[in-house]
Amino acid sequence: MFRHFAFIVVIVVVLISRCDANIQKSSIACSDVVKEITPCLNYLRGSDGSNAKPSEECCNGVKLLDDDAKSKQERIDVCNCAKQALSDIGNYDPSRIPQLPKDCGFDFTLPAIDKSTDCSKLFTMTMI
Repeated sequence: MFRHFAFIVVIVVVLISRCDANIQKSSIACSDVVKEITPCLNYLRGSDGSNAKPSEECCNGVKLLDDDAKSKQERIDVCNCAKQALSDIGNYDPSRIPQLPKDCGFDFTLPAIDKSTDCSKLFTMTMI
């Protein structure tokens, strides 16, 4: 009886561990992406002057998104959310997006994102 019970416990533990290994973390919510990039809108529009640096709040949001989006899929999800949010705001300068990390003093890259950007083709595993 004990061996039968022990065998069942081992099987259950193995099944649970295999299920846990297959469960991926949920993607970053678009609402979080919007919240973090909203402080960057004046910078992206150039409405704060062409030579102005992004605000500290903008830089903090960009850094948080970079820290949170580590997998290729998470980066694609963030890109798609940003693409949608930016298309909703109207005019902005996509070429300012790659400048954000540099202007904030960070050592990572961001792609220019506009309405024609295919986010699924932007990120390779070597970028992560």
